[in-house]
Amino acid sequence: MPAIIYQNKNNNSIYKIEHSEIIPSEPYFLDCDEDSFLLQGDYPQNNLMVLNKDNIFTKELYPVVTQDPEGKILMQAYLNKESLNFSLSTGYAHYFSRTRNRLWKKGEESGHLQNVISIFYNNDFKFYVYNVEQISNACHTGSYSCFFRKVVDGKIYTL
Repeated sequence: MPAIIYQNKNNNSIYKIEHSEIIPSEPYFLDCDEDSFLLQGDYPQNNLMVLNKDNIFTKELYPVVTQDPEGKILMQAYLNKESLNFSLSTGYAHYFSRTRNRLWKKGEESGHLQNVISIFYNNDFKFYVYNVEQISNACHTGSYSCFFRKVVDGKIYTL
């Protein structure tokens, strides 16, 4: 089931992330794996809170959006308690890979590491935002962001 990410275009804040079988209305950005959609619009301000070691969630798997300091969305992935703890303790972004079924340090093979600047979560712990310094490119295709395609009027445009 695809993830839909809502980003406030005015201030680059992530408003919400939801899973849906329904493809969102165009225009939207499509990620490299074609399983995440990024919608930019005028959404209400989201009050994200800074994460620290005292308020880590205890449930199994949650979506995380990774963005650079300017608010550019780099990728969408998933994290669990272990990957979040590693991100906090090492300063490098870690995720839980559903395809590999294991903990995954971004850039462990490519060298395209993500230095964690801050981690935020929404008030009900349903999604997280990593703010990172991206070393080289985030996408395995060589693009800076996984959201390098925009869909408008049924046509896909590569940015």
